[in-house]
Amino acid sequence: MSHPSHPSHPESPPPLNPPVLPVLCVFFPRPLFTFLFSLFTAALCAASPSFSPLQIGLNSPFHTGPGGDELQLVSPETAIIGLRLNLPVAFNHDVAGLDIGLFSYADNFSGIRLNLGSWTDKTVRGVDVSLWAMMLEGSEFGGIQIAGLGIAHHVRGIQAGLLTYGDIRGVQMGLWNTAIDLRGLQLGLANFSDTSRGLQLGIFNSSGTVRGLQLGLVNYACSLRGLQIGLLNIVPDSSLPVLPLLRASF
Repeated sequence: MSHPSHPSHPESPPPLNPPVLPVLCVFFPRPLFTFLFSLFTAALCAASPSFSPLQIGLNSPFHTGPGGDELQLVSPETAIIGLRLNLPVAFNHDVAGLDIGLFSYADNFSGIRLNLGSWTDKTVRGVDVSLWAMMLEGSEFGGIQIAGLGIAHHVRGIQAGLLTYGDIRGVQMGLWNTAIDLRGLQLGLANFSDTSRGLQLGIFNSSGTVRGLQLGLVNYACSLRGLQIGLLNIVPDSSLPVLPLLRASF
């Protein structure tokens, strides 16, 4: 008994891929390409205007800051939780995640930041690596800052660079270190502080008030409660302003 024949269906043509995708796949490994494309798609389709997993900024480094005319993927008011690319700079008030590019700006940042320069108005929590890192007076830094020129007014962690400045609770390392109030370790060729509670270790150490130890070739303190160990130990208001090798005052 013969069965009725079914009409044959022509094979559907293969889907057409946008021509740009194969080109991008040539330059990016497939896992990396998939990851980047997923981030890009998610950013474009984000349901909430207050959050985005991706930011790409094409603003001029001479742009004066958030003002409504930014050339970037999402607005400065949108919080970034994910990846931000500064090409050369993007503006966002709040950023958490990975921040990479030329110049970085944020009111509050947490995560890892790798840029030529960075500027923060309020808080940083994480790792900040740049040629110069600037934080405004009253701002707070918690984590590790590595910069050629590093300025952070309230540091809780490690500040390292060629020239460093901050109010330190932790470690400050560099060629030339300046601390408003040092509580911890200051390590460099030249160390300066208004007050020092801890250890200054360098070629030249200077502090208004020392409560701890100065160890170097030349140590200077206006007021000392602790030890100075070095070639010259200077406390100008003492009965012996200059002592070699060791000075102790408790």
